[in-house]
Amino acid sequence: MFKKRLTGLALALLAVLPGMFFVPGCSKADPDRPRLVILYAACSLSKEFLSAYDTSVPFTPAFRRFAEESLVFDKHVSEAGQSGISFASIFSGVHAFKHGAYRHPVKLPDSLYQISEAFRDAGYDPYFWSGQRMGSWELGYGQGVPRKNAYIVGPHEGERYTANGPELDVLLEKLQRDPDYEAFAQINLTLSHSPYHLYATGPVLTGFLTAYPQQMPKGVTDEDINRLVQVYSEWRLPLQWNFEETVEEIGLSEEDVVKLIAILEMLYKACMWQLDNHFGMFLRKIEEAGLLDESLIVFTADHGEILYRENALFKWTHGLQQVPEVLNVPMMIRSPYLGVEPGRYEHVTRSIDVYPTMTGLCGIELPKDSGVDGTDLSRVVLGQAEPPNLLAYSHTTTLGPNLLELFKDWTKAISLNPREDPALNWVRVREGDMAYKWRNLGNEEWGFEVFDLSVDRGETNNLYDPNNPKHQEMTEKLRGYKQIHVDSYGRTSRVGAQGGPSEEDELQRMKDLGYVGGDDE
Repeated sequence: MFKKRLTGLALALLAVLPGMFFVPGCSKADPDRPRLVILYAACSLSKEFLSAYDTSVPFTPAFRRFAEESLVFDKHVSEAGQSGISFASIFSGVHAFKHGAYRHPVKLPDSLYQISEAFRDAGYDPYFWSGQRMGSWELGYGQGVPRKNAYIVGPHEGERYTANGPELDVLLEKLQRDPDYEAFAQINLTLSHSPYHLYATGPVLTGFLTAYPQQMPKGVTDEDINRLVQVYSEWRLPLQWNFEETVEEIGLSEEDVVKLIAILEMLYKACMWQLDNHFGMFLRKIEEAGLLDESLIVFTADHGEILYRENALFKWTHGLQQVPEVLNVPMMIRSPYLGVEPGRYEHVTRSIDVYPTMTGLCGIELPKDSGVDGTDLSRVVLGQAEPPNLLAYSHTTTLGPNLLELFKDWTKAISLNPREDPALNWVRVREGDMAYKWRNLGNEEWGFEVFDLSVDRGETNNLYDPNNPKHQEMTEKLRGYKQIHVDSYGRTSRVGAQGGPSEEDELQRMKDLGYVGGDDE
């Protein structure tokens, strides 16, 4: 079905008869590495709504096809449930105690050696479709990408936002014309961040329900949708961070709560459908240029999203609780050119591993002083080595002054985060199917939790036993991990204080993405 790497005979003919014919995608400089490398990273993407991870999902056919042709990672873990932190770890291969982003927006330090710099130094022309404002080119994400190749785009720009605009066409034409040209493109965007109706607009929802009418919740009318989306728009943040008290304050009936839950899930599904359409268009453009099977394409997400779960502290959000829906994110690697076989990877991997694995697959040796802490899994991906037993650490975000002011009246959230302090961050480590947490139970009373995710994805049964030696070992690891963050916070955090966003710009970025209410809310 797909074109394989050129044989030795074909390469010899190309060397002898360079002008007689042209093979798209064949690099004379280095035929053993792909000329087009893509890191496509979405925001607030719950993998439970992708057919790659739930075969009953019908509305993401492009992702289903991509997964069928990719190595799909089942236990990929993000550093944190917040974009600035997670994109920093993906792009730099290190955790917050090195990249300095404990919340967002902050400006990343120039000292980081990012994935875009590694590919640039290896001869690739780097590009950045910078669509997620909390992990943007202006804030030092995508260092190594020249301004002319940095497309700072917003959702209102349509296809340009999802890297489907004329800039991609120009890049693909250049790759077709010049067999020695190599390009690296990183893309970050969100089409599924709350408020979900910001992306699942009326036309999008209509298109989604026309294509998949069975996704309309039973017993929900158009009037219910209009009325309850308006309630959600007006009360979104209190519903996220102080759900029970807010439901009582609004006076929502039990029936309306059930309908609201169903409507917001439908909107989120419509967001996934829209992302699938754009991702499918992106892949088709590359395929039509004759470059798809000669490329390395990695798809992942900064973090996931929890919708409604009864035992979750916070609903329809991500950053302040360490739940599987938020931390267990998708990752898929497609490259028949390199010999990446489709299938499932069932071992734990981490956001910090994406960068060194991609460079490893392309034969790029990182400088000894790169500082990258992630593991190069390229030989494992190619079936040349056994999977390592990795521990995936993660933590919650700190709250800056704007959010502390916003949260002050919401008792549940503020009791857990009364000040900007990494000592308040929850920490978690995943080993295999086991998740170990050390979290604030409220009013700075801390407790350990242990969950077996193979049988308890909703984390309803805390298995923690202080007399269990394994639990003791992992809780000590969590204490050590947290202490590293506390010790490094003064040295690395808020690096944006010099040349970073002003408090006004910080607030505007948060409003733009929906972290805080805009003027119309």
